[in-house]
Amino acid sequence: MKRDDIDAFVVFDADNIVDDQFLKEMNKAIVAGDHVAMGLRDSKNPTETYMSSAYSVFYMAVNIFYNQPRRALGMNSLISGTGFMFTKDVIKKLGGWETYTITEDVEFTIQASLIGEHIAFVPTAVIYDEQPTTLSQSWHQRIRWSVGSQQNLKLHGKDTLKDAFEQKGRDGFDMFIMLLATHMQVMTVIASAIGLFTMFLTLRFEYFLLNMVGLLAGAFLFPTIVGFFAIKYRKQEIRPMLKGILTFWFFLLTWMPIHVIALFKKRVTWREIAHKPTNEIQE
Repeated sequence: MKRDDIDAFVVFDADNIVDDQFLKEMNKAIVAGDHVAMGLRDSKNPTETYMSSAYSVFYMAVNIFYNQPRRALGMNSLISGTGFMFTKDVIKKLGGWETYTITEDVEFTIQASLIGEHIAFVPTAVIYDEQPTTLSQSWHQRIRWSVGSQQNLKLHGKDTLKDAFEQKGRDGFDMFIMLLATHMQVMTVIASAIGLFTMFLTLRFEYFLLNMVGLLAGAFLFPTIVGFFAIKYRKQEIRPMLKGILTFWFFLLTWMPIHVIALFKKRVTWREIAHKPTNEIQE
C-alpha cells in the first residue's frame, strides 16, 4: 500500500479467463467515479455437466435479475468471489483488507457499502470462472456460502439496518434483506409444509393431489422459464444449455436443506474444488 504508482486492484481466481477488455472497462468505471466495481461473471465450463450448467444459469440470473436492476436504480451490486475491482483509497478508508467471515466477498460488499462507497456493476468487464461439476462439490461450496451469510448477519446485520434508518438509504436495507435470505427461505419451507399439511387435513384427497401437482409444476416451470429467459437474454444457444435449464429447479431446491443446515452449523472448513488446467471456454 506504500507504492504511489498503484491506483486500484483487481481480484481473480488463478484459473479464470479474463476478457482482454476487462481492465479497460474497469478503468472507465474508475474514471466515472466508482471506487468499487463488480464485473460480469460468466462460466468456463457451462456445458460440462448438469451441475456446471445449472451454475452458469444461476450466475446469468444473478447478473440479469440482481445486479442489472440495481445498476439501473443506482444501487449497489454484489461482489461475488472473483472479477471485481477496488481502488487503493477504499482500502485506506477501511484500514486494510480486514474480513473475518468465510465469505469475504459478501463481507467486503457490506464494508464498502457502510463507508458510503457505490459498488458498480460493469457488465462489459467479463471474466470466465470454472464451476463445480458435481452435487457433492456444489453442496460443500454452498454450505460455506450459507454459513458465511450467517456470520455476516451476526457481524454486520445491526450496522446495515442502522445504516438503512440513519442514512435513509436503500442500500443498507438491501444488504440487510440479503443477509436474511437464509432465514427467509427456511421460513418459506416451514410455511409451505404447514400449508400442505393443512390442505391434507381439510381437503378431499383429489383436491389435495391437484394442489400438489400445481405446486410441483410451478416449482419446476418457474426456474425453467427463468433459465430460458437468461440464456436468450445473453444471446446464447439454448440447446447446449438445456441440461442446466432443465435442472435449474433442482439446483435451487437443494439450497433449502443447505440453508437449514447452515442455521445450526457454527463452523465450516474450506474444501478444495478440483479444477481442470484449461484456458478454453466451452461453447
